[in-house]
Amino acid sequence: LGKCAIELYITEYFHMKFPLLHTNYLEKIVNIYNGIGTLSTFGSEIGLKYVMRWSEVDENNVLYESRKISNKIGYVMAQAVQAIVGALYLDKASSKTGPNSARKFVQDYLLSRDLDIQQVYDVKTPKKDLSALMRRLGREPPISRLLFEAGRLTKEPIFVIGVYSDTEKLAEGFGSNLKMAEFRAAKNALVNYYFKEIKDFTLPSAIDTHQKQMSYIPTKVCDTPAS
Repeated sequence: LGKCAIELYITEYFHMKFPLLHTNYLEKIVNIYNGIGTLSTFGSEIGLKYVMRWSEVDENNVLYESRKISNKIGYVMAQAVQAIVGALYLDKASSKTGPNSARKFVQDYLLSRDLDIQQVYDVKTPKKDLSALMRRLGREPPISRLLFEAGRLTKEPIFVIGVYSDTEKLAEGFGSNLKMAEFRAAKNALVNYYFKEIKDFTLPSAIDTHQKQMSYIPTKVCDTPAS
């Protein structure tokens, strides 16, 4: 239950914050925040390893190899954090507990962590993908322009490429050669588009009154990647 609750609150938060982001990348972001590494680190920070009751499987056990990873203390702490969220979700002792307190816990202690979520955007052909995106949006195809260079004939040259749609500069990229700089510029343009952030939004799980339900406008699920 706790794992599902964490996934729910993280998914809705980033879907509202980055509405243009593809669902497959959204899933990867959820896995970062709800992964063993993030949850076990948080569990270690709050001292869970000192209050947990658990025992590691004997290495001589014939089932040890298949269960080795699942019995590491980090994995256990991650499960403990998920259990805490699950307990909060089920707690209905007062109006401030239950799902609301579980959501607040996830927001305050997990979503507040500064993780590099843009690392999930691992694009292999950014120039092709950017051209497809501009075509889908009905805009001029992207054009790369050299903005700056230094040391072309030295061992450490530097190039800065800007990628444009008509007269609008979409992004810049640098590199030790033109191909690398163009690759980074196209990728940065895609990141700028798909990670366009919405500052003010209402979470679906926070719609707890009939009046709010009547006025709530859901966020459109983004399109599939342009191709």
